[in-house]
Amino acid sequence: PGLHDGVAGKPSTFTINTRDAGYGGLGLSIEGPSKAQITCTDNEDGTCTVEYLPVEPGKYTINVKFADEDVPGSPFTSNVRPSGDTIQPIEEDLVASSAPDQFLEPTQRVSQVFEDLVTF
Repeated sequence: PGLHDGVAGKPSTFTINTRDAGYGGLGLSIEGPSKAQITCTDNEDGTCTVEYLPVEPGKYTINVKFADEDVPGSPFTSNVRPSGDTIQPIEEDLVASSAPDQFLEPTQRVSQVFEDLVTF
């Protein structure tokens, strides 16, 4: 379970890789039929592990931005199935890319932004 599928009532996980992205803030939102609790963990190696808990089945939209720009592939659609279904785990990683003009006025390093993320 992760970016593309999940099971209601079970955590889904994916990793965001910002190692070579430069300076900028990381933005994350998940929209769907129910509020999904989101937890971000700074792995202190240039990656962030995101875990979200969808409560109800349905389609969830996962928006991931770096320096106010969508990362490649974002927004993602996750098809969350009813709690009786099972899914094979898949390791999913996102890579935030940078363009020189996006970082003219860096305000925070990515690792500092992780500390400011709020679990909703």
